[in-house]
Amino acid sequence: MLPGDISFSPLDYECQIKYFPDLDYQFTFVNDKSKLLEKLKSEFPHESKKIDIYFKYLRILEKKSGMFSLPKMYSPAIAKIMFGVSRAFNVLPHMDKSVTSFLLLLVGFKGDISSFGVKKSAYKTIIGDPSTMSRNPTEKGWVCDDVTISFPSLLDKEHRDPNYHMAEIHHETRYEYFEKYEGKQNSDEYKQITEQITKFYLNHLNEKFPGIIEYVKYSKLITPLDVKNLTHHINGSMFGLDIQKADNPELSPRSGMKNLFFTGEDIFSHGLSPLNGVITASVVTGKNLITRFKKT
Repeated sequence: MLPGDISFSPLDYECQIKYFPDLDYQFTFVNDKSKLLEKLKSEFPHESKKIDIYFKYLRILEKKSGMFSLPKMYSPAIAKIMFGVSRAFNVLPHMDKSVTSFLLLLVGFKGDISSFGVKKSAYKTIIGDPSTMSRNPTEKGWVCDDVTISFPSLLDKEHRDPNYHMAEIHHETRYEYFEKYEGKQNSDEYKQITEQITKFYLNHLNEKFPGIIEYVKYSKLITPLDVKNLTHHINGSMFGLDIQKADNPELSPRSGMKNLFFTGEDIFSHGLSPLNGVITASVVTGKNLITRFKKT
């Protein structure tokens, strides 16, 4: 391994812990599809048929997902025809949806936090129905309805110093809530908003792991405005498909020049950079490597 290289270990078997305060209920997801199916049916026996249907649709989506990137492996002319056929016959009805932006707090710790029992898992707290994203983070008294805490430094196999770790705290939100502050990030009002959000996140972290806030030595909030400024993504979107890129046959790994190829998120999607590389590798080798990538 070269200096500066990072190798990551998988999440723990209990990979995601979801807590629902409204119901005083917690469910732990496991890192095994078949075991997760069994666990869900055991926890919700009366919903067994619906759970089966849900997993069935997941398998269908998994099979179809490769079809959306397939046109990128051909010339722009052929890709244009393939995209047209896909739209005409509604082959991928949900692939015209881009994900939203998000808020992210980066947290740095100094001191050994192992005593807090932190795992290589994602800790998620859900209030009500967060899919509507109806709660505005810029309003006073805001309470986040879907917040996730994770500790990326725990996944770094080469991490050796237990006195330094980091956490990420984030949730998805609407860009529109922050749009009015474009060009006004230095205003007192905007600074108060970011301080309010940061305080909420840190308090939530301390509720999950009482006393850990004493080890926090650094925090940096990333807002949808920051995401847009740093990435130039429309509406500060961060994960998933950028439809204007993914559905554009002209944005292709093929440069039009012999032995010159393009890769990166402009080819297909942002936040899924490995897939972009696989698409380009498929073009270079003349083999469809998407299926192999998905299995890996």
